[in-house]
Amino acid sequence: SSGINAEWPLRPGEFKTSYYSFYLPVALALHLCGRDSPEVLARAREILLRIGYYFQIQDDFLDCYADPEVLGKIGRDIEDRKCSWLFVTAVQHASPEQKELLKANYGKDDVDCVERVKTVYKALDMEKRKKYRLRLCVDTTA
Repeated sequence: SSGINAEWPLRPGEFKTSYYSFYLPVALALHLCGRDSPEVLARAREILLRIGYYFQIQDDFLDCYADPEVLGKIGRDIEDRKCSWLFVTAVQHASPEQKELLKANYGKDDVDCVERVKTVYKALDMEKRKKYRLRLCVDTTA
């Protein structure tokens, strides 16, 4: 298995989290204990990038939809114009009209704009897309 393939919508933000939060600490530990052969590092990278990707999708979804009392913060990815998995995936699948709505409303610190973005997310069934992508993360045959 190649680990990551063309089916994955890879983005810099997702890889950033995968590398600095998951792969690099383990790669350093492997190096320090002398278990850093190219084969071991490649396998660790494959596994840990999947874990990081899984984490990032979940984190972006929670930022948008989780109750702030449960999340411990108020999610602001939409208002702050973050390059989130939700936004990037929505743009990939949006109709021209939906893309215009996203362009006009994403990154605006306005409740109505946020709701318009979420309406596009709902129309694109982002929950279903999230579940599919999370399955890819744990499917070692992908």
